[in-house]
Amino acid sequence: MKTLVYTTAVDVEKRGVKDTSIHDITKLSWEHWCERHKSDFHVIDQPTIDGATPHWFRYSIFDLCPDYDRYLYVDADIMAKWDAGNVFEECPDANKLYATQDTSYLSWVVDEIKQYQPIFNQKYSWEDYFNSGVLLFGSKHKDLFNSFVKFFKENKKELTKTEKRVGSFRTSGFDQTPFNFFIRNSDVEFDFLPERFNLAHLIQRGVMDGMQFTDLADFWHFHSITRNLQLEIVTQVWENLKENYNLSCK
Repeated sequence: MKTLVYTTAVDVEKRGVKDTSIHDITKLSWEHWCERHKSDFHVIDQPTIDGATPHWFRYSIFDLCPDYDRYLYVDADIMAKWDAGNVFEECPDANKLYATQDTSYLSWVVDEIKQYQPIFNQKYSWEDYFNSGVLLFGSKHKDLFNSFVKFFKENKKELTKTEKRVGSFRTSGFDQTPFNFFIRNSDVEFDFLPERFNLAHLIQRGVMDGMQFTDLADFWHFHSITRNLQLEIVTQVWENLKENYNLSCK
């Protein structure tokens, strides 16, 4: 089975820290993971969809790297533990799309759903909401991803308007909530990943002290914090843990 791990690291204007700065650190953990689990690694480092934020570029992967059996997308601010398990083997059904449940910030989730409901004209339960920072899927999902890109292009004005409205008073989920609605309105088979493959909200959940998160999960998601602090934390974590990794690929 041919597998690919990929991420996006596209720098944009008016952001305090470049995505590539964070990716330059986290990629070392993914190169190590891919070496251990015989998987290829790819970085989307250029825009792929006109008028979209980099969050949407992940859905262009089949145009860029079409010849794989299974794919694992990870956000640039996610790091893999040095002895992290093989998620492809632990979630073996290539017919399913997998992602972790995301209900830690419940008020945020409920508001996201409320803001995007008019576009999709359907109800959505907060219990079904997932985080798009880690997506596990197979070659059969090519049509799903391409249809989602087409949906963005056809509804770009309304989606962008909602994105900006949401972002005016708190952080927007960008692609995440539309993708939640989109796949629930399709016939795709979906299942939740074990949370250890996308442990999120580390500071808010109190597991940063003593780096407790390293005992709890395989993939660590350093989000929901300012970009400058994010880079500082990721840098410090790597400095503390890098001896556990094989750096021959550096």
